[in-house]
Amino acid sequence: MIIRIKTILGVLVVIIVIGVGLIGCAAGPNIPKENIPYNIPDNLKREIERLYSRRAQDRVCAAFNLGQMGTGAVPAIPFLIAMLDDYSMAGEGTSAVDFVKKTAAKALVKIGRPAVEPLIAALKNRRSEIRCEAAWELGEIKDPRAVEPLIALLKDGDSIVRRYTAPALGKIKDPRAVEALIAELKDENALIQEVFIDPSLKEHPYLLSYLTGLMGFNEAAKKALEEITGHNFSDTVEWQKWWEQNKEKFLKKKWKF
Repeated sequence: MIIRIKTILGVLVVIIVIGVGLIGCAAGPNIPKENIPYNIPDNLKREIERLYSRRAQDRVCAAFNLGQMGTGAVPAIPFLIAMLDDYSMAGEGTSAVDFVKKTAAKALVKIGRPAVEPLIAALKNRRSEIRCEAAWELGEIKDPRAVEPLIALLKDGDSIVRRYTAPALGKIKDPRAVEALIAELKDENALIQEVFIDPSLKEHPYLLSYLTGLMGFNEAAKKALEEITGHNFSDTVEWQKWWEQNKEKFLKKKWKF
């Protein structure tokens, strides 16, 4: 009986060890390592391979180095995007994994325009975290190709995703986004309203949405409008009238569209 118990315990220990080992290997891109292109420079291939390391430190260094390569790291784009979904369970902690993701995101921004189309595709990812990251990166790259897909993302069912999307559109500074952002003022979610109310974000075109008066006039909105336009009207009717008469001229003058 004792022997049987020892045997069962031994088997359980083996199962636990194997399980921990498997979990520990769940680091890096969710793309088979065999998919790494073989006909790329050795240094590029080496850094992509390091993205699969079980150590967060190695993955961070690899992502950073790929970002430093700029457009020379184009073959790494799908692997870096996959890193945005890096949920390693290798005992490194949430903060370490988050640092890996942020470094991968910054690398994609440094690669720039070649990453735009893959990031646009990532806006449709089932994971909201990836949609948020992709929206942020597209805003940093500021490529006009992202405007329409980001406008569509303003209808995302996740309010956090919408909160990331509005500033991204603001950074691109494309007048196509103004009307869509105006409609977002109807969103009653506090996080969304926070984006539009903050006067510190006055450099983004979406603050001009205040001119419609859809959210109701308040001191924060009034101050932002005064700083942006140099005008001081007393109510929303006057602001809206001014906006309708001057929006095209103002946008071209203010942000050189």
